[in-house]
Amino acid sequence: MARLKTWRESVGPRGATVAVGERRWGGNVRLGAQDPRIKGTRWRSLGFRVRDAEGELIPDRVERARAEAARLSNLLIAGEEPEAPKAPPPEPTVSELLAQFERDVVPGLRGKHRQETERQLELLRRTLGTKTAIDIDGSVWLWLQRSLMSGEIDARGRPVPKEKRRPVGPRTAAKLLKTLRFVCTHAFTVKRNGRRLIPSDPTAKLKLPRNPDPAQPICDDRTLEKVMEAAGSHTMRVRGGAYVPSPMPVLLTIARDQGRRIGAIVALRWEDWRPDIGTYGKLTWRADADKLGRTTITSVTPDVRTTLETYRLETAGIGQGWVFPAPKGQGHVSANVAGRWLRACEKAARLPHEQGFGWHALRRAFATRRKGMSLKDTAGLGGWKGTQVLVDLYQKASQDGMEQVLLDGQKVRLRATR
Repeated sequence: MARLKTWRESVGPRGATVAVGERRWGGNVRLGAQDPRIKGTRWRSLGFRVRDAEGELIPDRVERARAEAARLSNLLIAGEEPEAPKAPPPEPTVSELLAQFERDVVPGLRGKHRQETERQLELLRRTLGTKTAIDIDGSVWLWLQRSLMSGEIDARGRPVPKEKRRPVGPRTAAKLLKTLRFVCTHAFTVKRNGRRLIPSDPTAKLKLPRNPDPAQPICDDRTLEKVMEAAGSHTMRVRGGAYVPSPMPVLLTIARDQGRRIGAIVALRWEDWRPDIGTYGKLTWRADADKLGRTTITSVTPDVRTTLETYRLETAGIGQGWVFPAPKGQGHVSANVAGRWLRACEKAARLPHEQGFGWHALRRAFATRRKGMSLKDTAGLGGWKGTQVLVDLYQKASQDGMEQVLLDGQKVRLRATR
């Protein structure tokens, strides 16, 4: 194997030349200058490295090393005795980067996203806390990915006995690694004593794990009809022992016709429903319950209007303003509880459970039904950040659509041109 070439340069005129470079490839940088007292070269370490975890030179560090060499050369030209070098500031550890992220970014997160991020930061602190950012390379990235996916560590970074390990998929690992990347990206934007907290993002070139065949089912009309039928035959007990109609038919109707995330639907309040404006009324989706933190107002379908008005009469005075009050506590129904309700309706309808089937299956169906329509309007109605995610992840190829493309394509006659 060929020996890797170290970085070395010379700075200054003859008689005051200072050598600067790595003692070994990837190691700390040092300065060297002739010292007549020892009749040879005197070396001193600068205490930092000029390569990142991938072995690439870091421009900021290289310039810093050159500046130190130029300063020493100028002292030699002036005949001054070089002062003892100051100890360089230590490289920040991953724990310090996490603490900076917790101070600057985490307070702005909300709800479930904040809780998940705090768990991921705890995992990173346990597994990588003592390392420095420059130590994060491809091997550390893959080790963290394998450890989580194999179940060797849990969601908080604690080791799990072999008999209790529960493997997770690439998507869960990708979420953790994305958080690590966000932490490093933020640290790169922060300055301390005029210098960036880290000279570069060590995760920039590292790839996230992907599932080539993710389970992303769509709730078709027949499945939805059976689930709706099962949901309509149930009642729900609320605080005080009263029984009210199950909110599942309302949740299903709004999810089918409005295409919104279940977290935003369950957080609706009655003041968000305005039946007096628009053709059939409008719903306000508040920023504090929106994943993207945006307030939007959308029109509703006749079915949503009828369902909401009927449900308001049936549940009058219950829930203190919440459309879907929590059955046994304060606030509104959580997305997790709504997910369990959907699974119970699926069982009651005697439908075989398809992996990945949940509330997002209705969101995919909403997007797929609107293929060929305005992407901008569809994204605005369903609360997507942009049209690219809508097209790539939510609008699915359907058997009817593919067959239509196939048959319509037969009508095109191609003629050769000279």
